[in-house]
Amino acid sequence: MTLGIILTILGLVGYISNVLLIQKYLNNRTPGILDKYEKLPDGSYAWEHTAGVGVVPKWVSIIGLLGVGCLIIGIIIIMFSFFI
Repeated sequence: MTLGIILTILGLVGYISNVLLIQKYLNNRTPGILDKYEKLPDGSYAWEHTAGVGVVPKWVSIIGLLGVGCLIIGIIIIMFSFFI
């Protein structure tokens, strides 16, 4: 159970730091792209077009993927500890 709690906390920290780093990199490299109400002429938001163009470093995405994995595994371990 302790391992599950530790993994869940690490997962949450990893995911939250991923989101904050993504916001930081998007604001630094493309200022104003995160404006919530600014739409492009085609009806989409500007931040939707940043996927896959290298604005955010890959290591930031890896932190998010590891965080989500730790979160899922931690929750599974906690659930199994209640049944065993």
